Amino acid sequence: MNMLFILLMPALAQQPATSAEEIRVYTQQTSKKSINVLRIYPDNTYSYCRYTASKVLHDTGIFSPASRKLKLQSTQKRHAFNPFTQHTGFIGRKGIYLKTSRGILARKPDFSRPADVEPFLQYWEISPLTNIRYGAKQPRATSLPTKTKNPMAKEAARRYYIQTSNLYNPGYSHLLEQSYCGPGIYQTYINGSFIPWNEDTTATTLFQHLNTVIHESVHQHNTGERYTIIPGIEINVPTTETFHSADFKLIVPNDLKKAIFRYETYVSESSKVGANVSGIYGLLDEFSAYMNGTRFCVQAAQLSNNQGDYLKAGTMLKQAGQTYFAWHEFRLFIAWYLHYAFDQRRDVYNKLMDNNNLRLTFTLIDDEFKSTIKLAEKVCERRLRGMEKQNSQLLKL
Repeated sequence: MNMLFILLMPALAQQPATSAEEIRVYTQQTSKKSINVLRIYPDNTYSYCRYTASKVLHDTGIFSPASRKLKLQSTQKRHAFNPFTQHTGFIGRKGIYLKTSRGILARKPDFSRPADVEPFLQYWEISPLTNIRYGAKQPRATSLPTKTKNPMAKEAARRYYIQTSNLYNPGYSHLLEQSYCGPGIYQTYINGSFIPWNEDTTATTLFQHLNTVIHESVHQHNTGERYTIIPGIEINVPTTETFHSADFKLIVPNDLKKAIFRYETYVSESSKVGANVSGIYGLLDEFSAYMNGTRFCVQAAQLSNNQGDYLKAGTMLKQAGQTYFAWHEFRLFIAWYLHYAFDQRRDVYNKLMDNNNLRLTFTLIDDEFKSTIKLAEKVCERRLRGMEKQNSQLLKL
């Protein structure tokens, strides 16, 4: 079966640069289990990451080119962990010196140029400490994306999705403005092979991927311990000890492993995605993304029905139909996770049960997903009745 995997790989995909000659990398090793990485791109954008053994903090933005001074302007809401957004850096031959109490006369730069930059040219989600990709949905590409032919394509797509989502639900438009992740930023894989974006920015083509863009942007928005219920409603969920979701395979019948569409992708032993690696918290992140993508499409279909545009309503319902059953799948994955934790990892289970925000977040997402599916059924029925009425009127002409 051909399966289409959409990956959230924002770092290098946001930049046209793809080689060591075009990207400047600076690192700061703060401990054996922590490293900060600054990537400077030739289009005057940057990516800054703070990696630890268990998570990554990511900041992106722009800067004004200068001969030796470096001051970064973040486009993210949370960027306090990035010292370059608070202080001016000075670029020297050995690295970057921060304008702090030590000044630029310090012998050792705050950030140095690594001897080998290749490990740091991977997608930002892949930690150079552990080679684990945080929050991903498939293993990383074996090769870097090629240079873009149309440097304005990504920006044109971004504007289209922000404007279009505003027509149907302004809340999602605001979310995209903060945490947009669209074509050319996420990556597409078919049967494990990377398929580069063809940079088609026609409205007809872009409209067909609204569900995916909302889904991936919600992932982008769910940073740190923040989980999106719906736009404007977010809950911070403190993380506790976890185990890989693949561990619950022992209680899953083999025939179900093959029958469940998203089992192999998200919770199998070979899966490197956040839903497996981060345990129940990764599963919750996917639950949030799938629900919001489906919810947006159903609401857009409802509005299109009200406007008498049944063709557009059908397009949105088709997109929702591709993801609505993730409600059943991730409810089941989370149930298996808790079942296995209760039987085999009671210490983990007890901490999860004591995590009230975790339980609240799951309940709210679950309720909203359920309501979305019920609404989808009504929208489908109304669309059919509207089309029948419209056709009967045409026959009378």
